[in-house]
Amino acid sequence: MDKLFEELSTILSVPVDKVRYVTLFLVSFPLATLLRVVLHYSYTSPTIRHTVSALLGLFFGWICFQWQVFYLIGFVLIGYILLVTLPPSIVQRYSMIYALISISTGHIYRLITDYGGYTLDFTGPLMLLVQRVSYVAYAYHDGVARDESKLTEDQKRHKIDSIPSLLEYFSYNFCFMTFLAGPTTTYREYDDFITGNNMIRAKQVTGSDPSPLVPVLKKASVSLLFLSIVVLNTQRLDKNLLLDPDLSFPRRLLNITIFASIIRCQYYFTFIIADGICNAGGLGYDSLASDESKRWSLTTMVDVYQIELATNARELISGWNLPTMNWLRRLIYDRGNKSVLLTNMVSAMWHGYYPGYYLSFFVAGLGTLVGRKLRFITQNAFDSSRVMKSSYTVLCIIVLSLMRDFNFISFQLMFLEDIFFIWKCYYFIPVIGLLSLFFLLPSVKKQKST
Repeated sequence: MDKLFEELSTILSVPVDKVRYVTLFLVSFPLATLLRVVLHYSYTSPTIRHTVSALLGLFFGWICFQWQVFYLIGFVLIGYILLVTLPPSIVQRYSMIYALISISTGHIYRLITDYGGYTLDFTGPLMLLVQRVSYVAYAYHDGVARDESKLTEDQKRHKIDSIPSLLEYFSYNFCFMTFLAGPTTTYREYDDFITGNNMIRAKQVTGSDPSPLVPVLKKASVSLLFLSIVVLNTQRLDKNLLLDPDLSFPRRLLNITIFASIIRCQYYFTFIIADGICNAGGLGYDSLASDESKRWSLTTMVDVYQIELATNARELISGWNLPTMNWLRRLIYDRGNKSVLLTNMVSAMWHGYYPGYYLSFFVAGLGTLVGRKLRFITQNAFDSSRVMKSSYTVLCIIVLSLMRDFNFISFQLMFLEDIFFIWKCYYFIPVIGLLSLFFLLPSVKKQKST
């Protein structure tokens, strides 16, 4: 099988690790369909569906990572031991600490063995397992150790009253449809998919299982479009096109825009095809959604239109990697006094320890805080006419697009010397501008009080 991947890598001029991922994504479509149709919840026990889902995920892990998959198995197993041994009142706290220590260990290992590399290794799935292990711990804590009257509606919806069995726990963590690139759902949502409760609720209204055919075909087509853009423009992903000291500023700006766009297409392909795979298997249907067009959006990972046409930092951030944003909001932001700084620090730690990650999240957090102040000041200033409002919207899209690519490049370059070289080419204007606005503009609370 390795020879097959290597031959495909040579033919396509794409690294072999990425060939493995893409191949397994494509194979997952028919496998997910078989799980939904052949092992239908109505005549297949949850035990069998859990077993098939977990074994296929572990098999995918072996194909991609060989012996490294045992680190992932060990991580999940220890997470389960914590879940069954620690009191419900503290299990969520220590599970999160354990998860962050484990992902930090994985990232440090990557720094040592593949410094500056882009190889897809076990740390990618480990990042997703961190979310799932902590999700279960917090859901169990909410369901057993907290007064229900103090829970938010979202927490009530996702809490669990008992510890999953070891098979259920491994199935949730290693589900082949979500193992390689996500998305991460809550345990309650995954359990509803395995048992068919999400479809049973839908059948009470429609009389039959809702078909995922249209959303799957749409998502598969769009994801392959983004993949083709990446394959046809691989040669443009050369860092020298950004870091050449002899480039003029307009040319460098154009290269940065092209580079960032192609990288985003890589993410768009991964996010959208992973969502489509889940839908093909029946995962991702939200029977509680009020809008029919959003019923198959429970596993949506990215809103491309929102990313490309965002008018403020909040829209931009909330449209990217939605499952991770939900995880950070539910477990960090909402429970950490709504601290943007704490949320961005955990997000940076979750991503890794390259300096570029921290600078990128610092700028993103700063942009979010500045955006809040600006929105409050300008919320009614440009509503006097349609022309004024449209002009303001276009201006916001252009400015935010430039800031998005500027910060996205910082994330991708990772190293301080490369990042500061780019920042220097911008004369540090984006960072200085955000810092100045942050300190000069009054806080939203002060503006409201006046």
